[in-house]
Amino acid sequence: MLVIADEIYAELVYDEEYTSLAFIKGMRERTILISGYSKGFAMTGWRLGFVCAPEEILQAMLKIHQYSILCAPTMAQHAAIEALQNGRSDVEEMVKSYRRRRNYIVQSVL
Repeated sequence: MLVIADEIYAELVYDEEYTSLAFIKGMRERTILISGYSKGFAMTGWRLGFVCAPEEILQAMLKIHQYSILCAPTMAQHAAIEALQNGRSDVEEMVKSYRRRRNYIVQSVL
């Protein structure tokens, strides 16, 4: 059985460290991990993502992808590189802000 894990919100974790399904023993070879930059790096609308999977699955996916999709915009690719190299502190600040908002709502309901 294969698992498709949509991990687009992996950076936005509040109280615990995120663990990808692919890191659980025996799951790496059975997991197709899909993610992107729109949520964690606040690049909404830029439509730039990635997939991690076993080689044979990636090769099959490539056959479909190369004939149905052109490519990610160059500007989005450069923005993603910048986000990966220098954007981690911005993600941390965003998570802190979201945590404060979430905690406020949770405490208001209780």
